Amino acid sequence: MEYKDFKSDLSAIACQIDSYLLAHPFPKSVSPSWLGKEMSSYTKSGGKRLRPALCLWSAALVSDKAELAISVASAAEIFHTWTLVHDDIIDRDATRRGLPTSHTALADFARNEHGSEGASADHFGLSMAILTGDLQQAWALRLITEQAGKDLNSDCALAIIDRLLSHVYPVLLGGEAIDVEFEHREIDSIAPEEILQMLEMKTACLLEFSAQAGIVVGLELNSFDHELVHHAGQFAYNAGLAFQLQDDILGIFADEKELGKPVGSDIAARKVTLLIVETLHLASGQDKKFILDLLGSNSINTEQLNQAAEIIKTCGALTKTQAMMDNYVQQAEIHLAELPNSPAKERLKELAHFMIKRTF
Repeated sequence: MEYKDFKSDLSAIACQIDSYLLAHPFPKSVSPSWLGKEMSSYTKSGGKRLRPALCLWSAALVSDKAELAISVASAAEIFHTWTLVHDDIIDRDATRRGLPTSHTALADFARNEHGSEGASADHFGLSMAILTGDLQQAWALRLITEQAGKDLNSDCALAIIDRLLSHVYPVLLGGEAIDVEFEHREIDSIAPEEILQMLEMKTACLLEFSAQAGIVVGLELNSFDHELVHHAGQFAYNAGLAFQLQDDILGIFADEKELGKPVGSDIAARKVTLLIVETLHLASGQDKKFILDLLGSNSINTEQLNQAAEIIKTCGALTKTQAMMDNYVQQAEIHLAELPNSPAKERLKELAHFMIKRTF
């Protein structure tokens, strides 16, 4: 693996993963063809490819044949993709990365191809997007199993699949369930600690797995019970929490064109983020009432968004959240220090800092 600079290396991994996935035959084997085509739509629309980068750079820490982890790195990306497809259904999001979400695109397919209208077309889109996500789950597992006994040691492949099925699935989906349940609770009754637990489950878990799997592949291990697997996982786990907190900040303070979705959409959707919960705990009087009244509003204008942003800053919620991000990155670096020195280690360190400095 050659190294140039962080951005070009991350871009190179994204291109490598995208090429691998777009050339893979599994979606083309699905009938009807329009359903198989939708399986690759999010891959074609871009993305940061953080999970594959974590996997490949972690493998490179312990092996000079990190490219053998390409199938596992690709599986981590597709596993992440199906969660996005289902998450977009749950959140009723019409766009992702500036393009229609799967359920929106498939509803449009029903309208254009079959003349379906209204709720009937929407229900078709939702139903087919659920199936799209289900097929992507099968695709992720297939990417691993087809390399067992080839690029991947069979015991190693089995350990990775077992970790996905026995740990990542229940933890990640449990986090999603908690996130959805938050929408049915009084938001000012939710503690910051509950938000962090949800983020650990919903976001950090898969990032942790991606780094751990890279070490497992690189060392050809038959389990995740290894000191280096632990440190790589904890590095990614803490960096992942920092990543999600920055995501919450960008949802209110980012440039909309860079973000790829409407700024303020988290407030409009009454999304329960740590930043909002901290604001409700720290603000008082009219400021707190203003935020509570704005949550869930479908008609937030620029003036209201600017006022909300100012309240978030002046009450101290933004500063507190940024300090937590910094602490997570420091914790990530403590575990990174326990991993072997290599150019890949420098990339992982830069990745942790990218997660809190990014603008999209």
